[in-house]
Amino acid sequence: MDLRTALDRGELRVLYMPVVDLHTRKIKGFEAHVRWQHAERGLLSPSDFRGRAEETGLITAIDRWVLTETARQLAAWLREFEGDGRLTISMNFSLLEFERRRPAEELREILVRTALPPSSIALEITESLPAGNSESLLRLLNEISAGFNVHLGDFGTGRWSVVYLRRLPITALKIDPSFISGLGENGRDAAVVSAMIALARSLGLKCIAKNVKTEDQLASLRELGCDEAQGPVFSEPVTADRAHELLARSWR
Repeated sequence: MDLRTALDRGELRVLYMPVVDLHTRKIKGFEAHVRWQHAERGLLSPSDFRGRAEETGLITAIDRWVLTETARQLAAWLREFEGDGRLTISMNFSLLEFERRRPAEELREILVRTALPPSSIALEITESLPAGNSESLLRLLNEISAGFNVHLGDFGTGRWSVVYLRRLPITALKIDPSFISGLGENGRDAAVVSAMIALARSLGLKCIAKNVKTEDQLASLRELGCDEAQGPVFSEPVTADRAHELLARSWR
């Protein structure tokens, strides 16, 4: 019952995690993280409520709110930081959105209201999505990717074959944190990450490393040719005001 009224009460928050170019060390964008400021339980992460939101169908309204809020925020940043119009924001996108009647049209309507080009938003799906109804999923993804970027998160943890992977209309692979943690210490992890980056290159995709924690991991990723990274080594997810400060420091 609390979750049903959380949107009306304005209890949801969006935090922003910087995504950094490994070659220039400049912020290239942000990943949006939704949080629930519960009146009694404090600040809740998606793991505390996303499962129930998906069960009840409320995830559709939550994802739509997050997209609207992040689009509005990105539009404001782009007006101020005109030096790089390629600044983007990515956000998780629930599979339930694919079951809606006209998901692509609804998403585009939000961007029209905020005067943003669709390419400035990246919708992140995960490799753990079921590939059983692959043709239906591909049709829906092709419809959405006609204007939006689509990122494949948690890469390396799912069961999709490379043959299927090359058919997905995605623009970036996001390497799962489990493969990043051993970089600089474990040669096998470095070999696996190197293979992932090579695969992304062969498919013409950008490669983004998630949850990078140390400078050693960062150095390894740069040496292996990874394009971008995010994680505590740069910043934890922060408020829009703090993200603005980081952006100003990066671009000015």
